[in-house]
Amino acid sequence: MKLLLLLAALAGYFWWRRDRGEPHSLYFQQLQNTLKEAGVCYPRMVLDLDRLDGNIEKVKNFVGDTSHLRVVGKSLPSFELLEYIQNKLGTNRLMVFHQPFLKQLLVRFPQADFLIGKPFPVVAVAGVLEASREQELGAVERIQWLVDTRERLMQYLELAKEQKVCLKISIELDVGLHRGGLNQLWELEPLLQVIAENPDNLKFSGFMGYEPQLAKVPFFLANKQDEIRKSVMDEYREFVDFVRLRHPDLYSDDLCFNAGGSMTYRLYQDMDSIPANEIALGSAFVKPVDFDLDTLDVHQEAAFIATPVLKSDNQMNIPFLEKLSPLWKSLTPNMAKSFYIYGGWWKAKPVSPKGLSNNPIFGRSTNQELFMGSEKTDLKVDDFVFLRPTQSEYVFLHFGRILLVRKGEVVGEWATFNQDY
Repeated sequence: MKLLLLLAALAGYFWWRRDRGEPHSLYFQQLQNTLKEAGVCYPRMVLDLDRLDGNIEKVKNFVGDTSHLRVVGKSLPSFELLEYIQNKLGTNRLMVFHQPFLKQLLVRFPQADFLIGKPFPVVAVAGVLEASREQELGAVERIQWLVDTRERLMQYLELAKEQKVCLKISIELDVGLHRGGLNQLWELEPLLQVIAENPDNLKFSGFMGYEPQLAKVPFFLANKQDEIRKSVMDEYREFVDFVRLRHPDLYSDDLCFNAGGSMTYRLYQDMDSIPANEIALGSAFVKPVDFDLDTLDVHQEAAFIATPVLKSDNQMNIPFLEKLSPLWKSLTPNMAKSFYIYGGWWKAKPVSPKGLSNNPIFGRSTNQELFMGSEKTDLKVDDFVFLRPTQSEYVFLHFGRILLVRKGEVVGEWATFNQDY
């Protein structure tokens, strides 16, 4: 037994110390050349329009009728990016999660249909209505407000009476994510009664049932994945049928029954077989790391952080441990060199050159992040390190303007949402 443990430990060590370094692939070498030719000299968010177009085509080919898709604004926080995708898909539907961004989007997208992706505090709703009146943005007619409890609905009702408006109300369903919303039919009736009793101030507009958990069914339930998906949609259907049968006065063919997301849209090729009549999509178009899932295996990553290497050292030097500097390389070739990049500590993972990693002893930095790497990375000062965002909504906003590349050339920039609020 001791021998087996020793052999296992040795095997683990040699696996850990293997040289993981590789130079830039042809794609990233060409991208690096493009950025150098364009004079890029500080961290930039780079969007590959060719890959973006490819992902849009994947969605169109799978979905067919893209007019029922709702583009998620938080995942693609750029006016031009949203316009680009909407035009390609032929949809005017947007999902919004942040009140200041909603006010900006109301101005920029005068024909858009908005669904709020989380319940806003009533004060936030009042702020939107006030801005809408001042600028004649038509917020009352264009926004579906999400509510998850009767208490929230009563707050909205009081506001609607004060403002003498009729708010469109979408009700959040908990269809397995357990992040709020109704998960029992008996919870629905009190909300519908309030809406039915106040037709001048509230209008039922539909449901939102977000179910990203379906893309992450644990391995021990993998053989029940179809059964689980069917159960989720059956639960959703019960809520739809409840409205149709118990409150036919509130039911109509133009209600919005929202579901899906980037992680799960490929589970619903036949929309006629599910109660939802629209699917929300955002991150699938740029595919950050958190969306490396089987359900998105046909999509390509399209967004990268590109940042220059500021400094390079042929060994790993850590304060107070200088005498150990020669030791690190002997432990593993992946600690042979040190690279300090411009900026760092983003919600992102290095993707090229391969084999870069942080040093847990030295720590992280937003100013000059340290990466360790093998000599095989062939990385030099003024070369670029490329990282993939783990998510798009938060990371894109760090960089102000998105740098656009197509066919090996920088072709423009798109601004992210204004954060001066």
